[in-house]
Amino acid sequence: MVLGLAVSLIGGGSVALGAGFLGEAAVNCQASQFALSPSFVGSVYGDMLSVDSKGVLWRSPSSKTGKLGTAVRIGPGWASLRIYAPGDWSGDGKADLIAVTAGRMLLYPGSGKGTFAKPIQIGHGWSSYEVIPMGDLTGDGIADMLAVNTQTGVLLLYSGNGKGGFKSGNKQVGHGWKGMRLFAAGDANKDGKADILGKKADGRLLFYAGKGTGGFKPAQSVGYLFDGQEMVAGTDLNGDGSPDMVTWGPNNESMWMSKISGGGWGKVIGTC
Repeated sequence: MVLGLAVSLIGGGSVALGAGFLGEAAVNCQASQFALSPSFVGSVYGDMLSVDSKGVLWRSPSSKTGKLGTAVRIGPGWASLRIYAPGDWSGDGKADLIAVTAGRMLLYPGSGKGTFAKPIQIGHGWSSYEVIPMGDLTGDGIADMLAVNTQTGVLLLYSGNGKGGFKSGNKQVGHGWKGMRLFAAGDANKDGKADILGKKADGRLLFYAGKGTGGFKPAQSVGYLFDGQEMVAGTDLNGDGSPDMVTWGPNNESMWMSKISGGGWGKVIGTC
């Protein structure tokens, strides 16, 4: 398997995704946080969520080319929340949003029309965890989550119950993850099992193939020079059936979309 990320994101031949990210634009590269999600309006093309400096949540729809369209304002009040996009977490066929604030985990059920119902608390004690929505990790057809304890580096699996919550208990599926950021990679190697990417503090990008039981195979190095780069992953933006990732840097003028599988060249989806 060749993922081609080192070539795709660092080599030449890259193309930008779009232009004009200011005002009524695709996305604001200076937003405080971002997340990729399956479409919140039922499209085959994924969405990018962003929270701006005023705490307003925006949704930027993608397209067949991967280019981000005009951002749609969802609403204010998100400054103190950390957002995560688990796809359909409640089992009703509509993409949902999860947020963590003051250790509480909240589910915002999606309407399928780009809006959300009132939040429902589905957990507590999450202050020391970084959450990674993963899709089905265990082979039961139900979406699951990973969480890294940022103090200890332990990686835990929280199995979804398919109804907007979790099955009882959790399972440790790794350790030594302190200081690394993890990202959902979909089924990047096309073996029917969910995978993850890990970005180390030194800028190396690692690929971990899923075993289908909640754990992962040993790391493969798939990229480098990612230190200082921001990154999001976790959905198919252009509807071609392959998972994508988006990267940008503090001094970059563009956001770049690249396939996690297939070795495709990076493609610019927006100009900051």
